[in-house]
Amino acid sequence: LGDTLGYGPDPLPCLDRVMRLPVVLLGNHDYGVLHGADDFGVGAARAIAFHRAELARPGNSHYCQFLAERPLRF
Repeated sequence: LGDTLGYGPDPLPCLDRVMRLPVVLLGNHDYGVLHGADDFGVGAARAIAFHRAELARPGNSHYCQFLAERPLRF
């Protein structure tokens, strides 16, 4: 239900899919993409930085908005 981001090379298609689901939680990797990856290992921090850069591109702010609205619990 969470951690849509932080793994794999294609964060935007993953987000496109989960944005259609009725429940999506904010996982710790999703949180890291939004707020920084200071507490992650090297590999995870690298993936989070890549995903963060993808979301920072023009036209992708709706993904950040979607993630920011995700609950931690359901």
